[in-house]
Amino acid sequence: MTLAPTPRARRAQCGFTLIELLVVLGIIATLATLMVPNYVPAITKAKHTVLAENLRTMRRVIDQYYDDTGRYPVNLAELVQRKYLRAIPQDPVTGSDSTWITLTSAENAAQDPSAVILATTPSAQDAFRFGSSAPVPPPGAIPVVEDKGICCVKSGATGADPAGKAYADY
Repeated sequence: MTLAPTPRARRAQCGFTLIELLVVLGIIATLATLMVPNYVPAITKAKHTVLAENLRTMRRVIDQYYDDTGRYPVNLAELVQRKYLRAIPQDPVTGSDSTWITLTSAENAAQDPSAVILATTPSAQDAFRFGSSAPVPPPGAIPVVEDKGICCVKSGATGADPAGKAYADY
């Protein structure tokens, strides 16, 4: 014959002891201290990856717009309006979609002399196509279309990434 446990003994069997709870909390705290140093750099790296991808996408879309229309868009909203983008992407560093720096072809060439702008004036294209004797630019000259639209997008974030590269240089 077994005796039924008393109500007090039954309550003691239902819960955890203070020592068990402290051991579990100690294990969780130890795991957290091991994971946090890996978590913060991963978030920063993800932001830089998203920034680079957003810039790559917008630059590709601007080039597609130029190929389709023969001119650059006046602003980024025009790309959304014409359904080249669903929405203007957010700059993950600044957390805003209005901090992008847009450059015209002349501004882009002035900031980055190594940028090669492949656009030529229509008269030079026609002269080449039809073999006329239109003036030929000197060797090494890069013809630029005077277009008031944006041809390049850069991040408006200030500062640099952990590797030392400025956000404006992305």
